[in-house]
Amino acid sequence: GNLNEFDPENDFVSYENLHEIDKWILYKLNRLIESVNQFYENFQFYHIYSEIYKFVVSDLSKIYINIVRRRLYAFPKWSIGRRAIQTVFYQIAITIAKLVAPILPFTSEELWSYIPNAKKKYNSVYLSDFPKLDKSQNSEDLGNFESDWNRILKIRSEIYKTFERNRKELEIKNLSQASLTIYIDPNYKGSEEIYKLLYKFATADILAEIFMVSKVQVMQPDSPIPDIKYDLEGFEGVSIEIKPIIGSRCERCLIYSNTVGTSPLYPSLCDRCIAVLEGESAYA
Repeated sequence: GNLNEFDPENDFVSYENLHEIDKWILYKLNRLIESVNQFYENFQFYHIYSEIYKFVVSDLSKIYINIVRRRLYAFPKWSIGRRAIQTVFYQIAITIAKLVAPILPFTSEELWSYIPNAKKKYNSVYLSDFPKLDKSQNSEDLGNFESDWNRILKIRSEIYKTFERNRKELEIKNLSQASLTIYIDPNYKGSEEIYKLLYKFATADILAEIFMVSKVQVMQPDSPIPDIKYDLEGFEGVSIEIKPIIGSRCERCLIYSNTVGTSPLYPSLCDRCIAVLEGESAYA
């Protein structure tokens, strides 16, 4: 369903135009290809199922889809942001179909038949090339890329745990209702590195998407830190302030915004969703 109306020949988004989270899941897919190839060579078929299952359930479903679902369902159909997700789904579907083909022949052929344009190029999954490790993704830069994402996802996990522990006193039902402010104490070792990492993602306007909140602000390291804040476990000198977002929930994108209710024609939608429906949205 998420590949509906996706034409790989015309809608495929180049790697350079993908969002950072899209690049992350493709990096994890490449690691999966490497592992599965090794397991086939060593006849460890039981490990193949385990690795693919872990990728689909954890990396793809629990993390990636959970983070990008707003972009998938709320962005305009033609936007680069939404097409980027479909490009990722397309590559994952093609790869998974090929990886399971030797051990799940009927399932892989059925999956192949549902992938847009797959049968147009190869009538059968068995006529296509088996996935191989993309060695261009083994550079030092990609090592830093993985390290950065591991830390960002660890921070995401700690934010969620902190919220769950203090949900009652915060009087916030879920994180989508929250405005998150991140403070960094410059007196702690590694604080500057953490700030640069968070600031890089903040300037790309994807921290709110990753942390699944309505708004995120990363404060300068020398900014005054409020008395009521929560320290993040495992990140010395990093603390967060969680407040209810001002505004109401948009029924379309589920983000809380103070622009909801300002339009008589669309009283339950935010300004961004109204722009999409009226064909005026330019965000990608």
